[in-house]
Amino acid sequence: MAQLQASHVMARLQAGQSLAQAELSHLNLNFSCLDGGDFSRAYLRRAQLQQASCRAVDFSHATLIWADLSGSDLSDAELSAAVLTQARLLKATLQGAVAKAAQFYEADLTQVNARQSCFDKADLRGIQATQSHFEEASLI
Repeated sequence: MAQLQASHVMARLQAGQSLAQAELSHLNLNFSCLDGGDFSRAYLRRAQLQQASCRAVDFSHATLIWADLSGSDLSDAELSAAVLTQARLLKATLQGAVAKAAQFYEADLTQVNARQSCFDKADLRGIQATQSHFEEASLI
């Protein structure tokens, strides 16, 4: 699987093309608009997604180990079965996101807004979630 460059990722998104199963590890997409993109089953290890707009993005089954999503807007994103082990989501917005069975093991969720989100059966062991908001969220 060939590594895509940031410019290719943005061109594919603008053309409405899927990035499912794409190799995007270590890619710098800070401050990018990825809204509505399909990144299902993509590999985004150590990806830089700080301050990115990821509204309604499909990250289901994606690998986001050590990814930095600090300050990103993941409102209404699909994160079910995604692997976010040790990911940084400091001050991210996850309002309305669905993260069923996602793995957030030792992730930093400090000051996250996760109101009305769904984390059913998610692995939240060892997370940092100081000053985070989970009002009306499902954590079954």
